[in-house]
Amino acid sequence: MKLHTGESVSAKDWSWEDRRRLGQRYLKDLAEDIINVYEKKPYETYGNTEKVRAIVKTLKAQLELDGYIYRDRVLLYSESSVIDEVQEQSYLENLVDKVALSDKETINHHIQLAEEHYVNGRWGDQHVRKIVESS
Repeated sequence: MKLHTGESVSAKDWSWEDRRRLGQRYLKDLAEDIINVYEKKPYETYGNTEKVRAIVKTLKAQLELDGYIYRDRVLLYSESSVIDEVQEQSYLENLVDKVALSDKETINHHIQLAEEHYVNGRWGDQHVRKIVESS
């Protein structure tokens, strides 16, 4: 829907940056409301308990990757991160591209899987080990 970029926000005299900020705020508010409603009522009332639990768990993990922390019914943006995660991920991808490694595709594949498995809470997967072994 391009809400995160501000493209779907209709405001004549607004700058693109202001539209983007409003779209981002709407998405933050929506995510916060989803988690609040889920936690306020027992999730058993929503039908498929496991599916709803998995969706909310995934939402929280993805928000955490984006730098948000859910505390006291509010999504907080953590500005105290020691590193810029997006910059670090880009740096890692650039290193893989620049260094003469034998199987760059496999390494990039396992980097993506490591992030995906983090979001899904699959801590036992060993994609980092496979990245090292592929290099």
